[in-house]
Amino acid sequence: MMSFCVPNNKPTQEEVDAKVKAHQLWLKKMDGGERADFREMNLENADFSGKDLSEAQFDGSFLKDANFDSAKLVEASFCQTYFPKASFKQADLTEAEFIKAHGLGANFNKATLGGVDCYTAAFWDCDFTGADLTEAAMICTQLCDCEFKEANLAAANMMLANLDYASFTSSNCQEAVFIWAGNFEYADFENADLTGAVLEDMTEFDVKTFEQYNSTNVKEQTS
Repeated sequence: MMSFCVPNNKPTQEEVDAKVKAHQLWLKKMDGGERADFREMNLENADFSGKDLSEAQFDGSFLKDANFDSAKLVEASFCQTYFPKASFKQADLTEAEFIKAHGLGANFNKATLGGVDCYTAAFWDCDFTGADLTEAAMICTQLCDCEFKEANLAAANMMLANLDYASFTSSNCQEAVFIWAGNFEYADFENADLTGAVLEDMTEFDVKTFEQYNSTNVKEQTS
């Protein structure tokens, strides 16, 4: 687990709500509006549930136990955040950015993460059950112990990702990219749909792991 220096700037919930209200006006291009800037703040236990925070900035913030359930976070930026136990259940994170972000035990149950960018991020023991990760970019991403049961990972890019003990049971991995991804022998793809999944430089054991599941028409790329 990474070390993280918790920012000293910790707004009250009332101050958070005021920024959220100003952001609503900004989204509507109304007077008094201002884009929500929560960068490098201590937002532990902050409540953003159900709010429209599309394009809001959270870069470098501490989001332990923060609540984003059912929030609209389209194109929001969470780069280099630290979000242990944060909850994003049923949130809309379409094309959000989690570049170099780190979290442990965060909940993305049934969240929408289409096109999200998680380059070099680290998700440990996070729950993506039923989430939509269509075309998500998870290149060089740590996905250790993550749960992707019944998630939609169609065309997701997991090149060089670490899948150590990740579970993809009953997930849709059609056309997903697993080039040079690691630890397939410990990942669970039971009943996953791997039709058209792209593989490269896998060990013989890795290939056999895929073959024992629903891996019809898996593509093995060659250089």
